[in-house]
Amino acid sequence: MKASARTILSLGTIAVLGVGAFTAVYAHTGATGVVKQRMTAMKDMADGTKALASMVTGKKPFDAANVKDVAARLKQHSEEIPKLFPKGSNKHPSEATSNIWTDWETFKGQAAELTKLAGELDAAAPQGKGAVTAVFAKIGKICSGCHEDFRKKKK
Repeated sequence: MKASARTILSLGTIAVLGVGAFTAVYAHTGATGVVKQRMTAMKDMADGTKALASMVTGKKPFDAANVKDVAARLKQHSEEIPKLFPKGSNKHPSEATSNIWTDWETFKGQAAELTKLAGELDAAAPQGKGAVTAVFAKIGKICSGCHEDFRKKKK
């Protein structure tokens, strides 16, 4: 993928994640228990990817240590995803759809893929912005795909 195409993909990912982070503030109202835990984890991942987006688009200087920190947070949260979605935990204010449990293997597979990509992101950090940008594009694709398949559509 050419650098300009990656940049466009990254900007699209930023927009999707930015809207998700903004609406997450309102979605957290009334959340308790595991729903609140997962909303907090998702917000932390969104905040991390926003920080990455700022670096890959050149809005902020590249910082390999920050990339490694984000990678560690993504890895931790993505490993927790299956346990944060016990069957039937999609009552309001949750944004989860029942598709999670009717297609559990795909859902778990996407979480596992994000865990793998977090490892790739960690390994890419010392290689510089270009390597991080390539992994960031993959992360954006897996995140938006999971949201498309398993999160309620915004009204």
